[in-house]
Amino acid sequence: MRYGVIVSLATTMLLLGVRCSAGTFTITDSGTWASGAPTTTESAAGQSWSLSFQVASSPTPISYTTGVQTVVPITNLVFDLNGSAVQTQASGGSVELFTGEGFRLYFPDGDALQIQDSGQLYSGTEASPTVLAGSYPGFSNNAFLYTGNSGFYYFTANNILITSAAATPEPSGFLLLGAGLAALAVASRYSSGIIRR
Repeated sequence: MRYGVIVSLATTMLLLGVRCSAGTFTITDSGTWASGAPTTTESAAGQSWSLSFQVASSPTPISYTTGVQTVVPITNLVFDLNGSAVQTQASGGSVELFTGEGFRLYFPDGDALQIQDSGQLYSGTEASPTVLAGSYPGFSNNAFLYTGNSGFYYFTANNILITSAAATPEPSGFLLLGAGLAALAVASRYSSGIIRR
């Protein structure tokens, strides 16, 4: 009886431990600045740019406005200008995902990058979004940079790509996995007669 209970418990813990992982997506985009773009930290006339950051597949919003946008945490931001990383942080460590179209990032220097009219990047409500993997088509001048004192500048962006990143195990998953392995070890000792019933 004890042996069966221990094996059942161990199997349940192992399965739960394997399933307790946070799904993460990597969001990427790139483009080229227009010839009239100013020289700033993030821009220069005719130069190429790219960005990537990671977001949970079902993020908990920092804030949201129903029917407008949801603000969610991000990690591992890299914004490159002509192949060199020029920004690695977003203000508030977050991104605004717009209802119906694209996103906006604020940088610590006060500038903001916005990519719009590419389709909604999540399903569900602004209060409970689920990020959707896929390719979201861009078009000419669908992105722009707000600068602190110069207004905003359009530039061309390529498709927004959202791809799955490697799953990150949650701490509770490690505990369940470890407990399940320990329970299996005890069960094997029972079955081999090392521990008397």
